[in-house]
Amino acid sequence: MPNTTATTVELFQTPEGKQWRLAGTDSNGDRLFVPSHLDPTKVSRLVWVSEDFLRAELGDLTPVTACRCDDPDVDPYECEADDCTYSFSELNPFGQSARPVNVGSAEVSRKCDTCGWTTSVWHVDDGSADQELYEHISREHTERSAA
Repeated sequence: MPNTTATTVELFQTPEGKQWRLAGTDSNGDRLFVPSHLDPTKVSRLVWVSEDFLRAELGDLTPVTACRCDDPDVDPYECEADDCTYSFSELNPFGQSARPVNVGSAEVSRKCDTCGWTTSVWHVDDGSADQELYEHISREHTERSAA
């Protein structure tokens, strides 16, 4: 059985921080790697290195989680990457996917009964809009009435 190429990009890191990309498996099912900047489909299989060799020379390999929040159909709330971009479209009022205020979504806004001021519309329904309204009332109306 010949070597098989990995179908997804999986990165691993040595204790010193050097990154290796899973290239595929050999005929015994053992994992093979290439340096992370190489595409295993575009380099000779002579460049592929066994996991056992890497472990003996460089130490244990640990998986690297890469941020994929910008990818379509990815849930950014489940991202565990160290380099996460935090691309939460509903939290960014200036982002490309920001919705108009009159479109129903996970975005919420609260209105002050006293002055008509409204909270930011990029909140999600987690109580943060209520907190912003409370802070507005405390800052604008409570302090003024006490003065």
